[in-house]
Amino acid sequence: MKNKVIIISVLAIILLGFTACKKTPEKIDATVKKELPTLSTNAISNITPTTATSGGDVTSDGNSTGTARGICWNTTENPSLENNLGYTFDGSGTGNFTTNITGLINNTTYYIAAYATNEIGTAYGSTKSFSTQELTLSEVTTTKPINITPTTATSGGDITSDGNSKVTARGICWNTTENPSLEDNIGYTFDGSGIGSFTSNITDLTDNTTYYVAAYATNERGTAYGGVKSFTTLEITLAVVTTITPSNIHSNSAISGGDILNDGNSAVTARGVCWNTTENPSLENNIAYTSDGSGTVGFISNITGLTENTTYYVAAYATNEKGTAYGQVKNFTTEICGQLIINYGGQEYHGVPIGTQCWMKENLNIGTRINGNQEMQSNSTIEKYCYDENEANCDTYGGLYQWDEMMQYSTQEGAQGICPDGWHIPTDNEWKEMEMELGMSQSEANNTDWRGTNEGEKLRSKSGWNSNGNGTNSSGFTAFPGGFRSIGGSFIDLVDYGFWWTSTEYSGSYAWSRGLCYYFDQVDRNDNYRVYGYSVRCLKD
Repeated sequence: MKNKVIIISVLAIILLGFTACKKTPEKIDATVKKELPTLSTNAISNITPTTATSGGDVTSDGNSTGTARGICWNTTENPSLENNLGYTFDGSGTGNFTTNITGLINNTTYYIAAYATNEIGTAYGSTKSFSTQELTLSEVTTTKPINITPTTATSGGDITSDGNSKVTARGICWNTTENPSLEDNIGYTFDGSGIGSFTSNITDLTDNTTYYVAAYATNERGTAYGGVKSFTTLEITLAVVTTITPSNIHSNSAISGGDILNDGNSAVTARGVCWNTTENPSLENNIAYTSDGSGTVGFISNITGLTENTTYYVAAYATNEKGTAYGQVKNFTTEICGQLIINYGGQEYHGVPIGTQCWMKENLNIGTRINGNQEMQSNSTIEKYCYDENEANCDTYGGLYQWDEMMQYSTQEGAQGICPDGWHIPTDNEWKEMEMELGMSQSEANNTDWRGTNEGEKLRSKSGWNSNGNGTNSSGFTAFPGGFRSIGGSFIDLVDYGFWWTSTEYSGSYAWSRGLCYYFDQVDRNDNYRVYGYSVRCLKD
């Protein structure tokens, strides 16, 4: 029984303890108050004539889900969603947002306010104001014209301000009257868009004329012009040309030319010399003229086809857009080939005219004799062979020369070789020209071996040929039978044959030559070894 009482007492105590520890719950108010959102209007930036940037910061949604936010604006104070010229919708919720204001009018004051809407209503941030930029004409200056020619010039402009509106066109315009514009001009350029400097080319102008030029720049507001600049195009005049005094005067040719001192502000398109046997030659009054290219540098002209012992008048000319100008007239008299006396290397030579050519009447006898068994060398000494190693034969028939020595180791046709100044080794074609002058046809002249009829007889001297095979020498050429030096150094055919080199190669080891014989009245044309020693005649340049 006692134990029972104890157990019941313990349970009672435990129960009491639980009851004492239990806290009575507080009463919670389930009703939350909903309010308008709280927000501020952002500062305004990026202001242009028609746009700006602003926004807002919603710091509290007023315990109600936000449904819209943005900004609204007007030209009167206190803009709202009920009183505005425009507004934006920039989502919902709290936080910062940015928006673009568009469709504005330049140079106008606007009022803006951020808004935020929830189920309670719409709240507004503080009203802020700004003025859009004024839209003005661009600011442009005109570049002073440079590079002025009779028909062109260079100008341009520099746009330092776009007037708060994109420059959509720029360039220059010009006229012969003051104040040129896009509405009053005789020409204009389009040189792109945007600000900065630009260069313009003015074309199709008239020489010796005053023009007025102005740069322009077009934006939304209109077209602005830089200050007007004036310039005068260069006058086109005749070129200024001088005539070079004729030189290298021969029986049938001379050299002149000209020096163009001024192109008259127009390109020289033709130049040369013209000549006549009467004074004041021109392109309309001449025997002949040369065309020596274009431009203003000096030029040299070859006057050809002249008659010996004749006085000619020559003048340089230069043609440009304005016309043809002439240098002062120079006169000269051609030589008489048949009266020429040439002193060369201690020997006296004479000229003989054949057609329009002037030949030497004698074979060359120039240089230091070497033995026939020696080969001629490229050195500073002209070397020669004398038939049978006898200097007297050189005095009578002239020296004998290998082709390379005669050419002085050039292969250029018509080279001077061992001839005196103003003379050259005749080419194969120049020999043909002489032969045709004596009666040979072109086809005959082009053949090889013995060609023609009696042209050889006309060339042979009246004495000295074997078996009375002398010629008539009607040409005056006076060809003597000097024979030749053969390979190995032997000498052959004195008084029977005469052989002469041309300056025309046939191949690497051969060159064209001419031959005469006491029993043929024709002329031999053949290619022969260049190591042979043949006679040489010179032809006037």
